[in-house]
Amino acid sequence: MSLIISIETSTNICSIALHNMGKLLYIKSLISINSHFEKIFLTINYILKITSYKKKKISAIAVSKGPGSYTGLKIGLSCAKSFCYILKIPLIMVNTLKAMALSINKYNIKNFLLCPVIDAKKTYIYYILLDRNLNKLEKTNKKIIYENSFDDWLKKNKIIFFGNGFKKYINILSKNKNIYFINNIFPSANNIGVLAYKKFKENKFKKLSNSEPFYL
Repeated sequence: MSLIISIETSTNICSIALHNMGKLLYIKSLISINSHFEKIFLTINYILKITSYKKKKISAIAVSKGPGSYTGLKIGLSCAKSFCYILKIPLIMVNTLKAMALSINKYNIKNFLLCPVIDAKKTYIYYILLDRNLNKLEKTNKKIIYENSFDDWLKKNKIIFFGNGFKKYINILSKNKNIYFINNIFPSANNIGVLAYKKFKENKFKKLSNSEPFYL
């Protein structure tokens, strides 16, 4: 048994999940940008009570490392570290955008490229470009999108854009017939937990003393 609590706070829709060996046992969403810290602790206690597990049974804490909201990521990691210190268990950090891609990839039967995007305010977005197997084609970055930004990839590929950042560029990107859009895809603790279990099996843990969110 490997119980992992996953915390996702990169946007204003945050969530907490409990997985056992990568399988979801329970997830709860919190729609609030304020007072994350208190709500996270209360939600974890609630999930453990509902699922009848004790805190001492938790194997690791996973957290969405970013990119995303500065405040949200900071609070999420602070909560994760606190639990790790108290319970003496390892910390796992998962790329927010890669976890978002996981929710789309199971339906990606035509091997389109995946581009999850998070609003980075003003005219910027956070993005990553991945292939069907979630291999990184372009690293996580913050940028302004132009009409020709992905031309090299679009010559031989189709790209799916999703996340709360693509809408500000939809008028530009939709001019290309090889670009597709999917609405209402948000970061989720469910996907954080799935990827965290893979890292857990490989002992890919982070040091509590110097772990920082990926703010970009």
